[in-house]
Amino acid sequence: MATNKILLSVLLGTTAASAHADVTVNTTTSGKASFINVGGDGVTQIKGTRQRSDNMMGGKTQSLIIDIDGRRFVDLDAKKKSATVTPLASIADELQKVGIGTMNATLTKTAQTKQIAGFPCTVHDIRLSLPFSPTGQSGQGMALESHVSIDASGDNPMAGMFSKLAKSDITATVTKVVAGEVPADAFDIPAGYKVKTQK
Repeated sequence: MATNKILLSVLLGTTAASAHADVTVNTTTSGKASFINVGGDGVTQIKGTRQRSDNMMGGKTQSLIIDIDGRRFVDLDAKKKSATVTPLASIADELQKVGIGTMNATLTKTAQTKQIAGFPCTVHDIRLSLPFSPTGQSGQGMALESHVSIDASGDNPMAGMFSKLAKSDITATVTKVVAGEVPADAFDIPAGYKVKTQK
């Protein structure tokens, strides 16, 4: 369950994941991930190789810190004042246990253009096959709108059921981009939080 929440949060945060300087990005998300309504506004803060995303998920705010240098995800629960730390390596191990193969991705430029948050954009089609495997590699610019459609297939008895559970359709659109200093402590676990580390 923790892995599913992390992967979903990462997908919601990928709209802004390739920025190269301190930046704060506001987004509006619509759609459903499995049975969860992910509609709402979100804020992503990026500083170097660290990213914090605060997004609406299932009617409540989901806060996730991605620390590439520290090789960890930190899931914050403000209501419970708790933090769940998940090492990147453990996520890869879990994905291997359920038999998911190597991720393949293709990026295709289209002739379509859009104007989003005051910026001219060229539409690209991105196709991914799971697992999503975040790395420290920097991208070439920032996606201002993303449309993620997830489906599952297979030839075993569980495939049909898993396909229904995995089916998701999410659109995230940037509404505002502000370049400027992001406080370093935005990526820290708040004082007084109970910390649990996933194995």
